[in-house]
Amino acid sequence: MNKKILTIISSILFSIILWGSVTLSNSYFTTIFVPVKLSNIPNGYGVGYKTLKETSLRIKGEGWKLISIALGNEEDFLVPAGNIDGDSKSVRLSNALGDNAWLSTGLQVFDISPDTMSYKLERIREKRVVIKPDVELNFKSEYGLVSPIKTIPESVVVYGPASLLQKLQYVNTVNKIYSNLDEAVNEKVELQKLENINFNRYSCEIKFDVQKIVDRRFDNLQVEVINVPKDQSIILMPNRISVVLRGGINLLGKLKAEEIRPYIDYRDIIKDTLGQIEPKLKIPFFSTIVDKSPEKFQYIIKKF
Repeated sequence: MNKKILTIISSILFSIILWGSVTLSNSYFTTIFVPVKLSNIPNGYGVGYKTLKETSLRIKGEGWKLISIALGNEEDFLVPAGNIDGDSKSVRLSNALGDNAWLSTGLQVFDISPDTMSYKLERIREKRVVIKPDVELNFKSEYGLVSPIKTIPESVVVYGPASLLQKLQYVNTVNKIYSNLDEAVNEKVELQKLENINFNRYSCEIKFDVQKIVDRRFDNLQVEVINVPKDQSIILMPNRISVVLRGGINLLGKLKAEEIRPYIDYRDIIKDTLGQIEPKLKIPFFSTIVDKSPEKFQYIIKKF
């Protein structure tokens, strides 16, 4: 019984293969879309612009050939660059069919649309630009960012046509999404590639610190008055302040009271019309003020 079933299955498979072989040996029409790429570009030159990124080809060929194109690696439609004279050029893609060997065997091209492309070659220049990290950060509960997001190195040298470099101010890293963060990150990331522009390196390190976010109170901090004229003095009532800061647990744990600077600018006192003024606070990077007491100070101006 089993032998009979195997015989039936084998017969069916053979029939399918035989039918496919006969069918795919016939000729068919299809339309494919292919990237357009300039070739034979002279050393020291690059593509300032070209008006086509891809074109469609209406082709005829045996089924086997068409399937091999569909399932194979994407082919480029190559267009040889002409002589360099500094001006833009216009070419017909149909004149470049012989430069694309993958179309020469068993295939006929009946239509190319669009068939005309303009382009311009320019001398290659170089420029140093900043690397800009492209990141999305999501933190674990009670954690947060406590440092700038840095790249190492901070910049990259780019090479390309002058008209493209003139507009280029920075290069992005590839987008990275970090989820459920609860510790520092230091890892290698790729730079986002740009058409017709090369880099002296294609990766960098991205680095930032993540810590548990806590509050810490600092009491009895002396309030300083700055920019006071030599013939005057300012008496604050009171002259000390308490501050609650929020930040990374490691940063706040090491922070000393003298690193926090509460101050009042004499120029703000002159502008005041209420007889009391709110102090400013110079605090460490990536910390925030949760509370300060008192919020405002009365003052007396004494002249000599």
